[in-house]
Amino acid sequence: MGKPKPMETPNLSYLKRIIRQGMTGNDIKKVQERLDTLNSFYRFCPISTLDCTGNFGKTTHKFVTFFQIWASDADLVADGYVDKATADCIEDYFQAVANYYVN
Repeated sequence: MGKPKPMETPNLSYLKRIIRQGMTGNDIKKVQERLDTLNSFYRFCPISTLDCTGNFGKTTHKFVTFFQIWASDADLVADGYVDKATADCIEDYFQAVANYYVN
């Protein structure tokens, strides 16, 4: 097993920091909206919906962790943090779902 990769800061239009439980902001609300949409499509988390409040609480932490486990092909660390790797993976899946509904 190799050395763990260091966390990198996301560089998306709506997310420019590593986010974790206890934080708040509009960027967190955007991530919550994406996770909620993805869960309604893929059902990776046993909790049915995520309240998109902008507060990164226990439920958001569970959603992030379940997503990281579910997206194991992306080699994510299931730690509940949204770093660059997790944010990029969420965005890739979100864009795929958006394209599915458009086409």
